[in-house]
Amino acid sequence: MFTAHLAKYEELAKRIKQRVDSGEYASGLPIPSIRMLMSDENLSMGTVVKGLDLLVEHGILNHLPQRGYFVAGHGTHEPEIGHVAFITPWLSGDTNVSVKGMADCLDSAKYTLSTFSAQADLKRYQESIEAVAKLKPAGVVLTTVPKEVCRIDLASLLEAGVSVVALEPHVPELVCDRVIHPRRDGARKVAAHMLKHGLRNPALLINAPRRDKEEMIETLRRELGSAGIEVPEENIVVFNAAHGFAVSPDPFIDAEQRMTEFIQNGWRSGTLICDHDFPAVGALRAALSAGLKVPEEIKILSVANCVINGSSPMVLTTVDSHKEEQARMAVELLVRRIEGYTGPPEIHYVAGDLVEGETG
Repeated sequence: MFTAHLAKYEELAKRIKQRVDSGEYASGLPIPSIRMLMSDENLSMGTVVKGLDLLVEHGILNHLPQRGYFVAGHGTHEPEIGHVAFITPWLSGDTNVSVKGMADCLDSAKYTLSTFSAQADLKRYQESIEAVAKLKPAGVVLTTVPKEVCRIDLASLLEAGVSVVALEPHVPELVCDRVIHPRRDGARKVAAHMLKHGLRNPALLINAPRRDKEEMIETLRRELGSAGIEVPEENIVVFNAAHGFAVSPDPFIDAEQRMTEFIQNGWRSGTLICDHDFPAVGALRAALSAGLKVPEEIKILSVANCVINGSSPMVLTTVDSHKEEQARMAVELLVRRIEGYTGPPEIHYVAGDLVEGETG
């Protein structure tokens, strides 16, 4: 394998072989990356690659493209790789942020990540759940939807017996670890912002169903009530986001139309609180179209941020719910389950941070 007078790449290969023979580099596991070897051994990339390829040629290492070099063993050419699936009805912006969080903390030598993004198509979302159940991956991160929006059949996924971690909202039949940004947290941040800046006359624009927004509503009423600011029932406006789940989704238009009606019915000034950025953008468009000045006449605040990709005519004041951090935490919980943890289901909370924009 080695010549009488060893070249630098042969010397490197010999040292790595000795580490394999001694068990320092274990069978089936990755060796240090090319860049780490370059730094540790003070060698060029070409020399390191040539030495590793020599070991591959002699069956000591296996090379997996985009994964690295692994110690050969047990007659296999590839270590067992677990499959993690992310199933979500979200649009691409929020999906991509979550995927980044998952990918950043997954060990690529042990797990692959596949994304099944329905892009607000609920029929496709159901089909994705059933397709993933047939694949029987090592685990699933699942973003759920309220039953009032769509009753999703989770039977196939539950019967598959795979580990699942859910991102909000809660689905009663799915007993598993969950990661959420609680609405009360966003409500507290928005209420504190209002009190700090002396904002009054609040109204709420929320996406149906109202049921899962009650915690947010009650938190706002309690926090603002301490300063004598009421949130009257007639100022709570609920809308159905039918176009948000259409084949070609428009997540803004339903809120825009409902806000237009609200303005036409006499609400002209104050602070509008939206349950997330999509209705906030719709409301902002309606206010500007009605000739109202933002933020001079109407302030518009959001309780939870979304990736809106420049669709807003102004920078929103919103609460960053840290979707990337939520996704990272979900994957960590999932891997723990995959690798044998059997403790009771857990709920992990991720707090948000208010980000002041131009709207209030």
